[in-house]
Order: sequence, then C-alpha cells, then structure tokens
Amino acid sequence: MLKHRDGFTVVELLVTIVVSGIIISAVFALFMTIQGTQRSAVLMSSATRAGETKIESLRNLTYSSLPLGTTDFTGELPDNLRDRQGTLVVTDKEAGIRRVDVTITYKDGSKERRVELSSLIGRLGIGQ
Repeated sequence: MLKHRDGFTVVELLVTIVVSGIIISAVFALFMTIQGTQRSAVLMSSATRAGETKIESLRNLTYSSLPLGTTDFTGELPDNLRDRQGTLVVTDKEAGIRRVDVTITYKDGSKERRVELSSLIGRLGIGQ
C-alpha cells in the first residue's frame, strides 16, 4: 500500500527553478535596456543643451561681430560627453541674414552620435 506524501517532486522543483531563471533573466535584460536608453538620453540632452547654449551666445553678439567661417568649440562641451567634438559654421545666407550650423559628435558606448542644430540670425534680430 502506497503512503500519501506531501511536498514536491524533484521534477516539479527543477521546472520551477528553470521558469524562475527565465523570468529573472528577462527582467534583468529589460532593466539593462532601460538603463542604456536612459544613459543615451542624458548624453543626447547634454549635447543638445550645449549646442543651444552656443547658438544663444551668438545671438547675444552684434550681427557684424558674428565670426564667419568654421570655429571649434570642443572646449565648451560638457565633460560627460566622451570623445567629443564641437564645430560651429557661420555663413552668409543672404543680405542681412547669417546661418549658424552647430555640429556636436560624441561617443555613446561604442557608437558615435551626432547632434546638428541650425539657426538664422538677422541683422535686425529676432523681431525682423
């Protein structure tokens, strides 16, 4: 006569361990993806703010003092951007209007990222 035993069999325990491992692995992978995406967003935001700040500083200059040509402003970029490079190009678009192009490149892990911003600055200012 068989006795009734309470508890789990070895097979049930192994299945539980395997399923738990799969769930924990999926949650960990999701966490790592979220963390990487957040880091990328912080770097992109930092580069964009630096470019916007540079354009605004040029808007505060008089039109005639805008430096035509290409300027390197890498030294003004935030330290959290790795292998960073910042270039500024000012060109005459038409009479009384200059175009400002800002390009910032940096490394995000092994990938190179780029932020490009453009603005027009007129002789008469924003209200023209």
